[in-house]
Amino acid sequence: MSTRKHFMIGLDAPEDFEKIFEKANTLSEVGMYAEAVPLFERLYKGHETLVAPQLGFIYSQEEFEGRNNSIAARYYRVAAESGDAYSQYALAGLLRRSGDPEQAMEWYRRASSAGHGTASYMLFQMHRSRGNKSLSEQFFRLAVQQGNPIAIQRFAIRQTFGRYGIGAIPSGIWTYFSNMRNLLRFVRSHVPRG
Repeated sequence: MSTRKHFMIGLDAPEDFEKIFEKANTLSEVGMYAEAVPLFERLYKGHETLVAPQLGFIYSQEEFEGRNNSIAARYYRVAAESGDAYSQYALAGLLRRSGDPEQAMEWYRRASSAGHGTASYMLFQMHRSRGNKSLSEQFFRLAVQQGNPIAIQRFAIRQTFGRYGIGAIPSGIWTYFSNMRNLLRFVRSHVPRG
């Protein structure tokens, strides 16, 4: 980015962007959302795809007094349309919770195609709840391949109980226990701070 563009958005040099972004990100990580928002918004113009997921995340947090899912969805959409898999997944979640499962499935599909394992797992669950067994199983296996810890654990349980033949049982047991740490980390990262 040229120095001229940095002056246009009120920054003196490229290093300022990095410093401000890091400060805003640190504030967001410790739940100081009200302090992080103005910094991210200052950086937004010219860096939409980098900053939009951060703002989408903050505006979707229950702990943020300014929580607004419409604003969160708008920011997520900016990054999602440019191909950011996390933003596609997050936008799908907001759409699903707001009662638009068809649009949610479309964004989950895009995120899944970009390699987002949790999006694939969500498609598994949504297709399963609709009774579409073949698509459900397709997205389940994709979620396992993409490394989603919940899908891996579920797959290991299937192996352990002989669903894939008696020869898969030892592998299922090993996978079940070796995946436990990843599963716990994943679950902790998806549980709201309390």
